[in-house]
Amino acid sequence: MDKITKISVGVDVSKDSLSVCFHQTGKVFEIRNSAKGIDNLIEELSEFSVDKIVLEASGGFEERVMIALEVAGYNCWRVDPRMIKGFVASEGCRAKTDEIDAKMIALFAYKKEQKNKQNFASEQSRKLQAFFRRKQEIKDMIVMEKLRLGKPTQKHFQKQVSKVINFLEQEVKILDEEISMQIEQNEKFAKQRKIIESVPGVGRESAIAVIAEMPELGKIKNKEAAALLGVAPYNKESGKYKGKAKIKDGREGPRKVLFMAALTACRFNPDFKIFYNRLIAAGKPPKVAIVGVMRKIVELINVLLKEERMWVAYN
Repeated sequence: MDKITKISVGVDVSKDSLSVCFHQTGKVFEIRNSAKGIDNLIEELSEFSVDKIVLEASGGFEERVMIALEVAGYNCWRVDPRMIKGFVASEGCRAKTDEIDAKMIALFAYKKEQKNKQNFASEQSRKLQAFFRRKQEIKDMIVMEKLRLGKPTQKHFQKQVSKVINFLEQEVKILDEEISMQIEQNEKFAKQRKIIESVPGVGRESAIAVIAEMPELGKIKNKEAAALLGVAPYNKESGKYKGKAKIKDGREGPRKVLFMAALTACRFNPDFKIFYNRLIAAGKPPKVAIVGVMRKIVELINVLLKEERMWVAYN
């Protein structure tokens, strides 16, 4: 078959299957979301010159196929479902089936320009991220169990709940040790950790969160880093209405940790302390000022990682 220049591919992902559409040819087919199915997809793609492949984020079920496609050398773009939903509505499409979804995702791939190529995470990065997320999940469980201890309705189960908490805390320690070992045994991670921890107020937990959840840092622009964390303000204006700019989206794990880091940095980092006080003097609420500090922190980390240097206080 003759090569077709810059074919755009859409993949609608579910737990068990992948609905695929080649936009320029109109070909639509379904395969299993399995190793064998993905191999078949790569074989189908090999007949064409592929511009990009768009996959709708589907709770992690897209991870396996995306990794395999990236390894095979294809440019993959994982897109927020809200973007796809908005695009489908703008095209006036009301019907919904797996085939239609694949066609609309392929049309999205054809019409929309990918502004920033997504960085392909290494196996080590994916493993570190998995351990970090599991640790956060268990810490959330501990918080829930501790809340139960204070409820009158749980008075008959305090011993059992306490045992669960102790068990979960031990699991956190085990995961913490594994995470530390992964970082120490990886030269790149170990170097990044030293650079990040050189910033006063940014400690071990913050460094681990950034390395695990924001591997793009050091390769992107500062505005992109702020948006990635979810601390970039978005304006809300229409006609005469002037609403307050608000932050939204972003990666929850590192945002939670860096919020605490920002509180510490406002006290012990001279540069951030001055910046925070300036925002307060300008009439910004304390929480807004803290978010401003968070943005400065992530932008600083982005620059330090890009330049591969430690933090130095300004004179």
